[in-house]
Amino acid sequence: MRMTYLAATFSSSFFGFIDDVEFRVDTQNQLIHIRSAARLGYSDFGVNKKRVNNLKTIIRQQLDQVDKNSSN
Repeated sequence: MRMTYLAATFSSSFFGFIDDVEFRVDTQNQLIHIRSAARLGYSDFGVNKKRVNNLKTIIRQQLDQVDKNSSN
C-alpha cells in the first residue's frame, strides 16, 4: 500500500503556536497538495504561505535530484 497522506505540526519558537501541515499525493495527476494552517487565530502574518513555498522548493529540489540520479 502506498502512502498518499501525511500530516505534521509545526510550532512557533516564540509563542509556541501550532500550525497543521498536510500533504496529499495525487498519483493520478502527479501532484502533491500541501496545506498549512494555524490552529488558532485569523492571521499568521504570512508564516504558512512562506512555509508552503519553502516546502515546495525543497520537494522540487529533491525530485530534481531523483531525476538526475535515475538518468545516470
